[in-house]
Amino acid sequence: VNPRPLVGYVYFHKRQFDKAIELFLLNPPGQKFLLAHAYLAKGMRKEAVAQMQTVRENDNASVSWGGHPMLAHTYALVGKRDEAMRILNEQKELAQRRYISPYNFAIIYLGLGDQDRAFEYLERAYAEHPQTLVHLKSQPMFDSLRSDPRYTELLRKMNLAP
Repeated sequence: VNPRPLVGYVYFHKRQFDKAIELFLLNPPGQKFLLAHAYLAKGMRKEAVAQMQTVRENDNASVSWGGHPMLAHTYALVGKRDEAMRILNEQKELAQRRYISPYNFAIIYLGLGDQDRAFEYLERAYAEHPQTLVHLKSQPMFDSLRSDPRYTELLRKMNLAP
């Protein structure tokens, strides 16, 4: 087992993005998703978009919690709102035919700056108890929500409150 992805992920959650990026760059292509997260958290938006586009190209499963919603999230943050909305609409359409995690929608709305809708979908995700929410407290992507009382309440319900 290669420990670099795990160690890089720890650095990422500790907000030591340079070290995380260094370790993620040493990993196989499957780690591009984590590398994109680190680039985005560090503010390296151009690099984050390039990595997420690669992830999406290599991830044909549009129901994946990672590639498509995170690309939309990234597009929204870099001002490519139309592209983000296109992916959001694709996810909504797909959700009419098969299950799509509410978490997917939460991260897209978060990127679009719609905190109310992001919280709506985070609450839905909490109701389903998906394991993806375990990172809610430490994931830099959620930093913009930390000052909102709904965030604190959600953490409290999850027994993750400070």
